[in-house]
Amino acid sequence: GEIYGHWIKGSGPELPFTTFKIADSTGHNLKYPRVAWNSFRNEYLVVWQQETAAGFLDSIGFRRVAANGGFPAPAGFVRQVNSPASPDVVYNIASDQYLAVWSEVTPQPNGIDIYAARLDYQGAVQTQVFPVRQKPDGQVLPAVTTNEQDRYLVVWQDDGAGNWDIYGQFLDVAGTQVGGEQAVAVASGDETHPGVVANGLAGQYVVAYQNAKADGEWVEARLFRGAQITPEVIEIAVGALGDNRYPAVGTHLSGYFFTYQWVSWEPGSVDN
Repeated sequence: GEIYGHWIKGSGPELPFTTFKIADSTGHNLKYPRVAWNSFRNEYLVVWQQETAAGFLDSIGFRRVAANGGFPAPAGFVRQVNSPASPDVVYNIASDQYLAVWSEVTPQPNGIDIYAARLDYQGAVQTQVFPVRQKPDGQVLPAVTTNEQDRYLVVWQDDGAGNWDIYGQFLDVAGTQVGGEQAVAVASGDETHPGVVANGLAGQYVVAYQNAKADGEWVEARLFRGAQITPEVIEIAVGALGDNRYPAVGTHLSGYFFTYQWVSWEPGSVDN
């Protein structure tokens, strides 16, 4: 497994660049890339999960990608201990730093927990790695967003209640927790695969997730106004005719944009 990229214009048609390799590693598989745009320096930071050829989690790697297609130095690793996995990353222009999040194995009895690190524009960890959520159950698949001012919101998939739920935690620009843990989606079924985005102008955050129900997998969302979550569950894609999976959400001035995979139950159909 290697990491590749492709340039696409915001208005639609592709730019005249070809697909290009971002990272590889002899004897390793690189998976689950995530990317953040540095709006101050007009470049990107790409992070990924790295495994050994035998399938053992090895590290979280990163590389800078310039808007002209070059690779500014340095490239390297965010984390290389405790089997780190499933990274995400966001850039905050107010602090001129990235926040990277991931899950990793913590010595018993804590199991798998969510960790984070503030990174400078070159990808170097600032101060130290710190826990976002560290309790004796399992937390995986973190996602992170920022209002590009004074807050981050980290969300993750949590099995503390005996089934998968979605929780979140606000952090300030120093990585300090702000307020208590947020219960985003805690229904009786399994809520999984969270995605999150902030709209700084509106002072809102939206968390999308996959919800397993009797009539299939739904995609739903919850809205934060500031730090307060609204009671309504927003139905993005309902079940009954197929399964809706792996949501992602983005924002623009007039609203939000959701994507997801739909798998029809019709025999012989293909994924959409």
